[in-house]
Amino acid sequence: MENLELKKPFQSIKNHFENVDAKIQQQTSTGITSPVGLITARPHHLRRMKSHQEKLRENPVSASGAAHERAQLFSNKTHYDPRNPDAQR
Repeated sequence: MENLELKKPFQSIKNHFENVDAKIQQQTSTGITSPVGLITARPHHLRRMKSHQEKLRENPVSASGAAHERAQLFSNKTHYDPRNPDAQR
């Protein structure tokens, strides 16, 4: 656990947002609309998701031991071991 290092993004967040903004500007200037408005779900799926989200807001779930003052959560998505080449992906 002592060898784990925090993963760093390939590009800075600022550059990422600039690229996204440029793509959005290009789409709006060419008349291409986002398919986001076309995504639909069945009403019972939406009700179930709404109920689930309300329960999470009322009773937030946290990892065991996370309340400890020195707790630090690790995940393969956020950390890697630089000495293990298979773990760097």
